[in-house]
Amino acid sequence: MPKKSAARRFRCIPWWARGKTRTPSSQPRARQRPWPEPACFSRAAKVTANNRNLRIVDSTRGIVRLPPTETDHHDAHGREAHSGNEADPHLWLSANNLRIMAGNMASALIDAMPERKESIQKNLASLQHEISALDTRLASILAPHRGKTFYVFHPAFGYFAAAYGLQQKSVEISGKSPTPRQLAALIRQAKEDRVRTIFVQPQFDRKSAETVARAIDGTVVPIDPLDQEVLRNLAVSAEAIAQSLQQ
Repeated sequence: MPKKSAARRFRCIPWWARGKTRTPSSQPRARQRPWPEPACFSRAAKVTANNRNLRIVDSTRGIVRLPPTETDHHDAHGREAHSGNEADPHLWLSANNLRIMAGNMASALIDAMPERKESIQKNLASLQHEISALDTRLASILAPHRGKTFYVFHPAFGYFAAAYGLQQKSVEISGKSPTPRQLAALIRQAKEDRVRTIFVQPQFDRKSAETVARAIDGTVVPIDPLDQEVLRNLAVSAEAIAQSLQQ
């Protein structure tokens, strides 16, 4: 097998992009994100069915999965809810998970290209060091806020929150915008928690978050769990969340 085809990245389409016309203008990010979800492998299997030399690697092997929050059904990603027993899929929003994923990918690359073992191990060590340094930095930034709650439209930050002793509270309910009654309850809770910031991902409608923000005299702040620069984005997210919890 030629070296250039010894390993290839398989890109999956997120739930919220399925069934839509995937053009640059409609969902520019939909085709650019590696998506660690079980359904990815069935799609990859179809692509590789006629090429037995291609191997599908589960980079999430060994990660302790968190259950989804009661509001996390991803209906808003593409009007396709998860089953009730499916784990939280936002694995990449955790430094420790990234370390595990990097290790799995390095092992697979070494199996495919044993002659490059030394180079792969060197690069892995460098990346692991970078991730660990970031993890230490984030822990320091967020340590003063352990036990506090931050509000976000879609509950993508479960692994992130768990890693640093935080709680996330989502605006959406079961993948949908809250009903007026649910919205009123959420506003009461937000006032009790003394929050002033509602984080909203660019993939979702801001209306409900803006309603909550107005009611608590707060602001809506963008935060993107799908940013392609994963390590940089973790740092940016931590800084934004820490700043919101200081208010």
